[in-house]
Amino acid sequence: MKKYFLVLIMLFFLSPSCNIKNSTSNSGYPIDAHQTDIVEVYPKDNTITSSFELPDFPNDAPEPSESFGSISGTLYSFTTGITLAQTYFYLTPGDGPDKRNMPPLLVGPREEDIQGITDEKGQFFIKNIPPGTYFLIIEAPYSFSPAVISASNFTPLLLEVKANEKYPLGVVYVSWP
Repeated sequence: MKKYFLVLIMLFFLSPSCNIKNSTSNSGYPIDAHQTDIVEVYPKDNTITSSFELPDFPNDAPEPSESFGSISGTLYSFTTGITLAQTYFYLTPGDGPDKRNMPPLLVGPREEDIQGITDEKGQFFIKNIPPGTYFLIIEAPYSFSPAVISASNFTPLLLEVKANEKYPLGVVYVSWP
């Protein structure tokens, strides 16, 4: 059984359709399979440049009720340059002792999460959010994906909602579809 497994692994690494170069190191010595070079890494300089035009976004968030906050924004896929119209999303509280960590597992909205759907322009408006820290999670095909800080910073976007405050988020970046 182990021999067949090793043969399969060797076939994978030697397959011409594999995205790995069969090359030598700078010193001229062959590189082992576990030290091979990737043909191309994207993005090369750890930034993404885009010729896409950013979408329109709400300039203001709705007026919250006393002791609550509100947010607004436009969900935007920086990988395709489109707004995410009619897309389900939810706000989930931060995890950990300081409530600033991303939940370890995203399985969809829970009963305590605040849920919504974007309009035909990809815009959303949520008012009366209890004060606290939240992550904006977007329903992606067959999974859930957090909104990120920007097209070049994939850190999940942490929202700190305070009582009686409005937060127009502008363009909210998503890495799919």
